[in-house]
Amino acid sequence: PHRKMKEYICHFAQSHPSFRLPELLSLVELYGGEVEYDQEEALALASKDDETPFLRVRFPSETLIKNICSRSMTIYGIYELWGVSDTYEGLVKQMIRDKEEEMHTMLIGKKWKMAVEAFGRSYSRQEQLDVMSKLKDLPLWEQGSVSMKEYDYLFGVLEDIGVRKSATDPIKRVYFGPLISYGHREAIYRYNLRSRQFLGTTSMDPELSLIAANMAQARPGSLIYDPFVGTGSFLVSCAHFGAMTMGADLDIRTTQGTGGASVLGNMRQYEFMDQFVDILLIDASRPPWRMARPFLDSIICDPPYGIRAGARKIGKREKPKWRPIPADLNAAHFPQCVQYDVPDVMRDLLTFAAKSLVMGGRLVYWLPTTPEYKDSDLPLHPCLRLVGNSLQTLTLRWGRRLITMVKVLEYDDKIHNSLAPEDEGQLTAAHGSLRSAVYWRPRRDPTSSPLASDTP
Repeated sequence: PHRKMKEYICHFAQSHPSFRLPELLSLVELYGGEVEYDQEEALALASKDDETPFLRVRFPSETLIKNICSRSMTIYGIYELWGVSDTYEGLVKQMIRDKEEEMHTMLIGKKWKMAVEAFGRSYSRQEQLDVMSKLKDLPLWEQGSVSMKEYDYLFGVLEDIGVRKSATDPIKRVYFGPLISYGHREAIYRYNLRSRQFLGTTSMDPELSLIAANMAQARPGSLIYDPFVGTGSFLVSCAHFGAMTMGADLDIRTTQGTGGASVLGNMRQYEFMDQFVDILLIDASRPPWRMARPFLDSIICDPPYGIRAGARKIGKREKPKWRPIPADLNAAHFPQCVQYDVPDVMRDLLTFAAKSLVMGGRLVYWLPTTPEYKDSDLPLHPCLRLVGNSLQTLTLRWGRRLITMVKVLEYDDKIHNSLAPEDEGQLTAAHGSLRSAVYWRPRRDPTSSPLASDTP
C-alpha cells in the first residue's frame, strides 16, 4: 500500500550544488525508501542564476530522514515544513490556520529553541532576534519554555533571499518548521587533509571523497575497490561508512609508502585496520583477477588524467634504451611503462566494472571535462547504466565530473568483448586531449612587440 508522505524542507550546505540531489537519491535508494519533489525546484539546486540551498521534499517517515542525515555530506539539516510564504505576515497566518492545535499541545512541559538561517544575507544576533519578533503572534510562545542550550525541539526560520542580493532586497521565501535531523558534515573535519599522515598531490578533498563514498553506497558488509588508489582517500571514506576496502596502483611508492608514511598508516591513523584488506601492485590495463563470478560491490576511483599525474601502463617504448638488469635486482625489477591515454583508461575501467561488479553494484569515478563537454564524451558500456553526473568546476578551462553507474546486465564475453564505437562512448571526447586544452596558449605574432599597446 502507498504510504502517506509528509512534507519537509531540506536545507543543503552551500557548497558543490550539483552533488546535492544525486547524493540524496543515492541514500534514499540505499535505505530502500522513497522521496518526492518538484522537478523545477530541484533544477534550482544546481542553477547558477537562481541557485537555492532549499528543496521541498516528501518522505514517508522520520526514520528514513534520520538515516539519510546520518551519512549525508551535502545536507545541513531537514525540517518538517509547517509553513512557507514570501512574507512573515503570510507565514504567521498560514501556521495559525494549519498548525495552531499542534503548537498548543506539542510544547506543553517542553523546552524549545528558535534559530534563524538565511541564504544570501548575514544577520547579527540582534537582527536574528528582530526576525524572531516577526513571529510573536504564533501560539508557540504561549507553551513550554525557551532554552538556548538544552531543548527538546529546535524550530528553524529559513530565509531564502537569493544570490547577489543587497541588504534591502526582500526575501523570496521563508520556511518554518521543527528540525528533524542535522546532516553528517562533522565527518569532513575529522578527515581534514592537514592532519593526515600520508598525502600526495592528488589526495582527494574529504568532503568530495565522502560524497563519492555515498554515491558508491559504501556500507557494512560491502567490498569496495579503488584501482587507482594513490594515497587512499577513498579507502578512508568508504571505511568510515563500514565497508571493507582494498586498492591497487602501478606506482610502487604508493604500495610501499614513502618516508615512513603509507596508505596502511592512514588506515591505522583512523583505526580502520579491521576494514582494510590490502594494497596491490597492479597494472589497471591488465587486471589479474579471476572473473569466474563478480565479487565487488562497488568500484570507486579518481583515474589519472594527465594534469598533475599522467596515467602509465606497462609496455615497451618505441626506442627503448636497453640496459642489462643486474642479477641481484632482477626479482625486484619494475617493467618499463608507457603513456596510458585517458580514453583507454576509461574504456578499461568500464570493462573491468562490467565484469567484476555484482548486479546492482556501482562504479563511481571522476571524469575530466572542459566547457565544451557534451553527453557523447561519456564512456559507456551496455552492462552499466548512468545514474549520476555532477560537475566540479576547477578553472575556466577544465573541471571534473563525478560519474556514477550501476550494473544492470551481466557481462557476456561473446557479446561484450568487442563493442562498436557508439556503444563505448567517448566520441571525439574533449578529455582525449585534456592537457593541451588546459595549457593551451594563443600563438603570438612574432612580428609584433609584446609591449605594443592596442590603444593609440
